[in-house]
Amino acid sequence: MNNKQFELAVNDRKQWKAPVNDWVKLNLDGLLDIKIGSTVVGGLLTDFARQWLVGCTKTLGDILLFQAEARSMMEGLKLAQDRGYRKVEVENDNALLIESIYCGISEFNGFAEMQQLNLICDRE
Repeated sequence: MNNKQFELAVNDRKQWKAPVNDWVKLNLDGLLDIKIGSTVVGGLLTDFARQWLVGCTKTLGDILLFQAEARSMMEGLKLAQDRGYRKVEVENDNALLIESIYCGISEFNGFAEMQQLNLICDRE
């Protein structure tokens, strides 16, 4: 999705690339930690000079990984907005999540996180 506020990209895991000048990059990932039985997500913002701006991790409990990664993206975009960043490239290895946002796949719209992401990404 390429609009005035956000650009979404799928990480092909071949090579990380810095965002273009005056953009920031939000990298996200999630995992199921079987030791604690919870889903854990994390993300970080970097600038075009590859400088780390802010990062965070969060344990979300017993929820689906897809839902956790959607929440991670939602929280990351809110964090970027709160810090005044309006040109945000999102990189995530969950192609289904990215495709769901691009195409508005309704199968996942029952998740509050997907509803919020659709609202955030559709802003002009």
